[in-house]
Amino acid sequence: MALTSKMVVLSSREHSCIHPVVSNSFNKNEKCRELTDIRKGVLCRYYHNVNKIKNHDILAMNGGLQGAWDIEDLLQVGHKVNACPYFAARSLLATAELVICPYNYLVDPRIRRSMNISLKNHVLILDEAHNIEDSARSAASCTVTQTEMKEACSHLREWKTYEEQCDKLANMVSALSGWIDENNHNLSDYTEFGRSGKIYTGTEIIAVLDHLGIGRESYSDLEQSFTTIDEMQPNEESEMTLNAVTKKVLHDFFLVFSFLFMEGMKHKDDYRVAIVKEQVRKKSSQKDGWYSKDSFLDLEYSINFWCLNPAVVFSPLSNVTHSIILTSGTLSPIASFQSELGVSFKIKLEANHVIDQNQVFVGTIGHGPRGRSLQATFQNTESWDFQDELGDLVLNVCQTVPAGILCFLPSYSMLNKLHDRWQSTGVWDEISKIKEAMTEKKKGEDFERDMVNFYTTIRNTQTEGASGINGVFFMAVYRGKVSEGLDFADDNARAVIAVGIPFPSIKDIQVDLKKKYNNTFHHSRKLLSGREWYEIQGYRAINQALGRCIRHRYDWGALLLVDLRFQGGCFYKNQQGNHYILGLSKWVRNKVIHYKNFSTATNCLREFVNNMMINPPQPPQKQDEILSTSSIESTSKEMVQSSLAKETNFFRCDGTDSIRPLNSGETSLLKAPMKSSLDISTCDEPKDNSCHGQKESNVPASKKNTQRNWEQSTQRSESDSFESSKENEKMFSQNRKRPLISMDYEDLEDFNLILKLKLSDV
Repeated sequence: MALTSKMVVLSSREHSCIHPVVSNSFNKNEKCRELTDIRKGVLCRYYHNVNKIKNHDILAMNGGLQGAWDIEDLLQVGHKVNACPYFAARSLLATAELVICPYNYLVDPRIRRSMNISLKNHVLILDEAHNIEDSARSAASCTVTQTEMKEACSHLREWKTYEEQCDKLANMVSALSGWIDENNHNLSDYTEFGRSGKIYTGTEIIAVLDHLGIGRESYSDLEQSFTTIDEMQPNEESEMTLNAVTKKVLHDFFLVFSFLFMEGMKHKDDYRVAIVKEQVRKKSSQKDGWYSKDSFLDLEYSINFWCLNPAVVFSPLSNVTHSIILTSGTLSPIASFQSELGVSFKIKLEANHVIDQNQVFVGTIGHGPRGRSLQATFQNTESWDFQDELGDLVLNVCQTVPAGILCFLPSYSMLNKLHDRWQSTGVWDEISKIKEAMTEKKKGEDFERDMVNFYTTIRNTQTEGASGINGVFFMAVYRGKVSEGLDFADDNARAVIAVGIPFPSIKDIQVDLKKKYNNTFHHSRKLLSGREWYEIQGYRAINQALGRCIRHRYDWGALLLVDLRFQGGCFYKNQQGNHYILGLSKWVRNKVIHYKNFSTATNCLREFVNNMMINPPQPPQKQDEILSTSSIESTSKEMVQSSLAKETNFFRCDGTDSIRPLNSGETSLLKAPMKSSLDISTCDEPKDNSCHGQKESNVPASKKNTQRNWEQSTQRSESDSFESSKENEKMFSQNRKRPLISMDYEDLEDFNLILKLKLSDV
């Protein structure tokens, strides 16, 4: 059904400005404000022409945009009629019935206020909601440096318009800066390299604010002064407006004050405040983002208001919206969201994946090719033995799996150490002979360039050329750009190697404070314990990384969990208690197989890849390709039975040896119980080279040549893998659980009717 509602896509100037100068400037927001300042005369021609696309009727007439469209479509129309997409979107918001935007636009009160977004009686859908806890805490927190405070004070005291209000605000900021000066000599509550700080509870900081004249009694007067200046519209009479730094300082302070003083200060215990001293690099000049030669290290002090309870921001949203829907492939465990967000979700769904179980290989590997254990703790990852063992493992996987391979690591530090070590030992060169080897970069421009290179290389090396290159090996980090939101469908990622468990740094002061906070309110507020909260952060990062592979119904790939901790107790009767496995997403943990040694894992991985190359998942046949009713009726009973045996995917777990395909003589196929996923929780390692849960191929051995398989697989275009998906969307939505018999027929109802007639005498 086509979209008929009026819609808008909101984005920042970073993504929607088309002015040739502003869009390439270092600070787009400030440059845009300069060119649209009515006191100086609006100098932006795109802003002048915004009327050409500022409402939905005009947008449809001038740009042809009606129904569903995206930000690229609006940019294209903006270029066509020389009108500003950024300000047009803000105008379209007033009458839009469907608003698409980053969810921090909705969660952060500062952004909602600046964008004039109302959530009253609206339906709020948050996709990729696994990050909502962090976003909510961040939305109620702020960090203000003493340098920013001094600049804001100076700017406010220069004002002649609203002089009384500006003086009050300048005195408030000056008082906070002076308090930092008085208390920055004994910052010993925590220390780390180049950084130290002193922590205050919410109750303590309330007393400090009272002492400084910023308490509950004087807050309303200060807030009114701030509102007067903040809402002042620029005109020819006004001498100046708030600069960016002053706006930031005042907005940040009044945001946290509003939460601290809300409803009898009920949230004061949800805050910790820190004076932090750290070394920062300062410079006398800057050009094109580069520090000058005479840059130097100096000490910077800051005041940090840290909200430890995401419910401070999120709970009020549930009181004004009609309903809130959270969606993500990595929400598990769902119970933690209810306690952390302070909202009871009456409807909860943890669904199975749309793929069949034989389309994914999930294995834990605790030892490398040389038999050394692999446990990616900080101490172990520093050793050359670990680095070399992991390098050999990665090389083996690159030799086994075609096309793209993603390898996720806990940190950039570990990534750089492994890269340097593998270059010195020659492993990196060996990998580069098989695949183009790449590493994730921190800088945005470098990352975008690398991703273009990645996708181009995958396309260009879909068949092994003379150079021997087949695909890309991409080494990245959990929680990085590669692991969040990017699509690596089909040959872009045939395997994900997940190394270690990316728990947050225990040296991070906010992590430590959050753990202590949860322990304090574990029972009274039914929060997760500090340890449970801490571990879930690691699991969610892993689940998000694993989700880069298997992106649609007919995709396939391998997920390798490389860390001995994933195998803790798995070869004993109590393996159900391995909480590292229980923290994985449902679609992953139901398919996990533990391998005692690397050779068995490699053999099973190779067999899985070969099977997928020979018999890749295919969309259902089109209607004109389906056998006619008359031809089906002429099919012999033996052919129907053979088809049943071939198409049915059932597996048997003997509890001692391995998982294998169910033989027809063991249980009647038509009476076998249906299982939505493969339960391997009680299975031990296979005693032979047979592989868990993999169907044996009936294809002659001559067709299993790896070189030929890779060519057959990679010659399939990306469009082929999506063929007929839209035509069969309704069928798949109604058949999420795999039917007893899986057949590539477009109309299962008609086929089943015919099948019943044919099987009536079986």
